[in-house]
Amino acid sequence: MTMTLFAQANQTATDNIVANESTTENNIVNKTNTTMYTTREIKEIESKILYDIVHAMPYVDRKYFIAKIVEKCDVPRRHFYNWQDGYARIPTFAKKVIEMIVGRPLFEATSGM
Repeated sequence: MTMTLFAQANQTATDNIVANESTTENNIVNKTNTTMYTTREIKEIESKILYDIVHAMPYVDRKYFIAKIVEKCDVPRRHFYNWQDGYARIPTFAKKVIEMIVGRPLFEATSGM
């Protein structure tokens, strides 16, 4: 069975489009899986997470939550507020303590960085 010249060109164009789409999807997937954040971006992400957790609590419970983190991490209270306000990165040991107190993983996006 012979294809017309137009049909062959159309089939070739379709094959190229499909190949390009799959290549683009693979590039996007690879880029998102290996995204590297700057220190500033990490601080912003982590501080937003911590701020949202603290401010989702009733006002009365916040001071107890903060006191527990400060006590377990053995850091001054101002360090906690620096983490929350994005002035300093949250150390790995403090992330683990915060996740333990909250009871679920919070910093998965920035873990290992």
